Formats: sequence, structure tokens, C-alpha cells
Amino acid sequence: MDKVLELLKSMNLTDVEAKVYIELLKNGPSTGYEISKISAVSRSRVYNVLSKLVKNGFIVASKSKNPTYYNCISVDEFINNKKFEYDSLLLEMSNELKKVECSNNMDYIWYINGYDNIFNKCRNILKKSKKEVYVQIWMEDVPQMYDQLKKLDDENIPLLTVLYSSDHKYKLDLKLVYKHGFEQEKHEELGGRLISLVSDDREVVFGRIFDDGESEVIWTQNRSLVFLVEEYVRHDAYCLKLIDSVGKSDFSNLNQCISNIRDIF
Repeated sequence: MDKVLELLKSMNLTDVEAKVYIELLKNGPSTGYEISKISAVSRSRVYNVLSKLVKNGFIVASKSKNPTYYNCISVDEFINNKKFEYDSLLLEMSNELKKVECSNNMDYIWYINGYDNIFNKCRNILKKSKKEVYVQIWMEDVPQMYDQLKKLDDENIPLLTVLYSSDHKYKLDLKLVYKHGFEQEKHEELGGRLISLVSDDREVVFGRIFDDGESEVIWTQNRSLVFLVEEYVRHDAYCLKLIDSVGKSDFSNLNQCISNIRDIF
């Protein structure tokens, strides 16, 4: 219940309004008196709360006056209404902000702090990717961008993923995944989990995610750094491909693998 209260409050409802809405959702059509009783909101206040909920489209009211009944619209209808409302707002905001946006020199190296901010940036980069993507990521962080990765994979955009997993469970529904296998050593070396994302030879996110939640990465379109991180991911893939071959092949197969080791896609 606390979770849904907080979510409703994020929609600009007060604590009391959220509680009244939830009780009405649970109990169905009710009068103001009944809602006051089940929500513990005084009768002198509950009608103002209901009036505001009606005005903002959370609930509907009957025509009858003695007594008036109130009811919630369906959850699906409520969510669809809010999606339309926010999509319209975001479109208008985008149009207005683009009128004042200046061109940025992305050759600078920018720093992004905070777990959510880092993966917001990664998701936005992936949505724009059209040509080729390189990723180094830990399984713990995959859910933050899996949908975008899967979409690129399904569209047959070349996607190379070097995957780390603390418990060595590498099940991931992507076509090309290189299992790292040296997680403990890498974690000790870096003091955290590595995240690398290179998109279309033009944009890179690179840095560490620490176990205590503190995180900082760089984000840039600097061509030298893009090239450097892309080669770093490629090099990991080359080595992992070779190690995998040694583990499964005889010497003749190993020689054959070495001859085309750079063919990682």
C-alpha cells in the first residue's frame, strides 16, 4: 500500500487524496459519507477531496444529489489518460525547448553521476543506434537496458556484448554474447562493475558502478576515446574467443581459430 501511495503522490495528489482514491478503488461506488468512514477523512473535508479528484479525472460522480455517488474510472483508462496527457506535455515541451537549444560541442568529456542517470543516458544512446553497438556490462545491470539491446538484436543491427556475471550465470537472449568468466579478478582490479557502451563509432559511455551505489562514467563523442573504448571491448572479445577455443578444441582447431580470431561478429 505504501508503494501505491507514493506512486499516486508522484501524480501531484496529496496524501489524503491518494488515500481516498485507493479506498474508492477498493470499494467501488460509494457516497461521500461512506468514503469518509472507510478512509478516516472527516466529512467536512472529504467532499473537497472528492471534488478535486473528479476535476482531475481520477474519479467520476453521479448526477443524483441525494446522495451523490462516486466511482473510479478503470485503472487501464486512468493510465491511458495519463499517458496521453504526459505525451502531449512532453511533445509541447520538446518543441519549445528546441527553440532555445544551442548546438553543443560534444568533443568534450562529460561526467555523469548516479546509477539512474547513467542508464538513462545508455538507453537514449541505444534508441539512436543504427549501425553497430559494443557493450560491456554485468548481469546485475542488464535489466536497465535489456529492452533496447533486444530491439537492436531483433533488427539485426550488429551487437557485441561482453557479459560479466557474479555467479557465472550468463543466460541472456541476445545473438552474440561473450562470457567473461574472470569477474572476481576484474571486480577487484576495478573496485566495481565496468560499464562500456559504444554506439555507431560516434558515442561512448565508459566507467564504473560501485557496490555502494556511487557511480560515475564519462560520456563523449570524442573520436579518440570512442575508438579507444571500442578497441578495448573488441580486445576482450578476441581474448574470450581464444580462451573458449582452447577449452573446447584440439590444437588444429586452435590454429584455425587464431587465424580468424578478429572475426568476432
